Parts: sequence; C-alpha cells; structure tokens
Amino acid sequence: MEEKYKVLWLDDAFASESSDKLNERLEKFQQTSLASSFEIKKVAYAEDFMQEFAKNLYHVVILDVFGYSKTDVNNKTITAGFQSALKVVRNSSCIKIVYTGETYQKDENFQKYIENNAEGEGFEVFNKDKPIPELFNDIRSKFEDLFFKDCPTIRKVFLMESLSKSAMGYLQEVRQEYNDVMGKGKEPSQKGLNSMRYCIETLIRNDVVKNNIVKLETKTQLGECMYKLYGKEQCPVLIGQSLIYLLNLANKLDHEDETSEETFKGYGRMMFHAIYYAFFICVEWYYNTFKANKDNQLSINNEKEPKTCKSDKYTQLHLCAGKKFVGVIVDKNKKKYIKYSSIFVAIETNDTVAFPEGIDVAFVAQSRPNNKNPDKDYWFTTDVKLKEDK
Repeated sequence: MEEKYKVLWLDDAFASESSDKLNERLEKFQQTSLASSFEIKKVAYAEDFMQEFAKNLYHVVILDVFGYSKTDVNNKTITAGFQSALKVVRNSSCIKIVYTGETYQKDENFQKYIENNAEGEGFEVFNKDKPIPELFNDIRSKFEDLFFKDCPTIRKVFLMESLSKSAMGYLQEVRQEYNDVMGKGKEPSQKGLNSMRYCIETLIRNDVVKNNIVKLETKTQLGECMYKLYGKEQCPVLIGQSLIYLLNLANKLDHEDETSEETFKGYGRMMFHAIYYAFFICVEWYYNTFKANKDNQLSINNEKEPKTCKSDKYTQLHLCAGKKFVGVIVDKNKKKYIKYSSIFVAIETNDTVAFPEGIDVAFVAQSRPNNKNPDKDYWFTTDVKLKEDK
C-alpha cells in the first residue's frame, strides 16, 4: 500500500461561513488519482493548526496569510494567526508552503514579511492562481528521491523537532551527494564521506550522553562517542562496527591520503554503496533506539529503580520516572516549564513554542542527579503532548 503524505492546511476559506472557492477546488482535486497519495487535514484557525501540529506528525504544512487566529481583527493584512503558525513550523523539517491570493502580489509589506520571516526558513510561496494539482505535483516531487526511497527512516529523522541545524545541514549534504552519486552517476567526494561521519556524530552525541551510555570529557569530542559506544549493551556489534567503519574510513582518507579526491574515481561509486548502507544502518538504529517510542523516548536509560525528588519548598509532591502526569505550561526564569504540583519539569525539546503558557499538557517525567545540588534530582521531559479531553 502506497504511503500517504500527511498535509496540514491552514486557510480561512475552510471556515463554514466562508464563500471562498478553495473548498470546491480542493474537492475536485481529491477525486483525482494524485490526491490518493495525500491525507489532507483542513483547519480555519491558527489555534487549531497549532494544536494539530503539536499532536501529530505532518510531512507538509500549507499556510495562507488569512489563516486567522480566533482573536484576529479581520482587516489586518498580515494576520496574527498566520504569524503564529509561521513561528510554530519554522524549525520543522517538513515541507513548508505559503499559498495565498492577491495579497502576496499587491501588498509590499507582506512581501517584505515573507522575505524576512519565511523564505530563509525553507518556505516556498505560491499564488492561489497556481492550480491545486500543480501544487501537489510539486510537493510529491520533493519526496521522490533515492535517498528517502532507500532508507525511509531518514524521512522521519528529517521531521524530528529535536533535529539540530548542524545535523540537518549534514543530512542535506549527504542526501544531495547520494542522489548525485547513485542517481546521476557522479563521482563521490571526500566532503560527502565526512558529512556522513559528522552527521552520525552530531545525531548520537546528545542522546547517548543524556542516557548515561557514554561520558565525555568535553562536548567537542564528537568522534569519541563512536569509540565509547562500541561494546556497550545498548549498541549491537553490527552498529558498533558500522560506526567505527565510518569514523576510521573518513579519518584515514582525510588525514592520510593526500589524493583522497582522486581515490574515489573509478572505484568510488562501488565503495560508496557499502559506506552509505553502513550509514543507513546507523541512522536506523539511532531512530529506533532513541526516537521511535514517543511515550518514553529515554526508555533505554540505565537507571534500574525509579527515583523520586527530595522534598523542599518546590517539591512537596513526588514524581516517579516513567509514569504519565498532567501539568500546566508556565514561564519561569524566561524559559517554559511544566508545573506539576510544586515541581517544575524542564522541557528539553525545541517545540515549546507550540505550547502556550497556561495550557494543560501530558508528559512522562525523567530524572537525573542535579550536579549543582546533589540533594535534589533534576526533572525533565523530552516529550510533551496536549492533554487529551475525555
């Protein structure tokens, strides 16, 4: 069965009282064979968009400048709802599109706003004169490359909200080179090999340290993660061998072979098959080990017994690691936390903008020793969800 790409679409035209013809155009499109590849969720207000985006994984988001907030005044050119939605998805790796009408063509302020706030963050802007089938053909073409086809898990990695900009940059470089080498017959490069190594190092470092699998002397020792992971219980032999293979090969060619770019010619494409599949194996392991279980992303933590927080003026009530709780989003020391009773749980993810202050959220707490105060545990969570109404 063909995978469906999930699309979240914000437009005031989807409100029941709207007379806009977008609904009619979309209904006609959904009767075509191309539409069978997409699952489209329509929302008319930014609040609904933000909640839906926070709860579910979407491959594509489409925004209209008139995607209103429920508190918007209708005569605003650049609506507050549109601006809020733009900020929420800015750091996401999904396909991001602004699809709007004549405002984009005629309004100079809007054009400047898009240029400063959207285009540099990976948004593409289309006028509504562009037929919907053409729009979705463009979207589908972005998924049709060998890199995603040969390792579907990488698409999930691209969509991770916690993916850093550096890891994203390396992934983009690897993706481009893979499609050029495997799809277009170009010669591989030393840069592509190093990008694979740096990508894996950047992906795994924070998670293996956070889970107490390895301990590093300094934060800059990327390659040390690969060596220290080898032989660990959480790292199968095949993964350990693949990590060391990527690290050693990249290092040797970079530092010991002065003609490494020439080395790839002739044998390069054959060698890169083996290198890329080692890379794919490592990415699969990383995602399945650290990210696939959304309810408890730190399930491989070495701590055997659940720890409780010592009682003090902030923590009259105890948490227990691994159990589900419901708390409220608060701002404290210019950062967002979840407040549960008198305990402040840190949110260790970059999607806090999706959770406004005061809303109820569900979370699974984790703990680790507080280095600054050994008598207290440090409580945190990497997975925050809107509270489900019964």
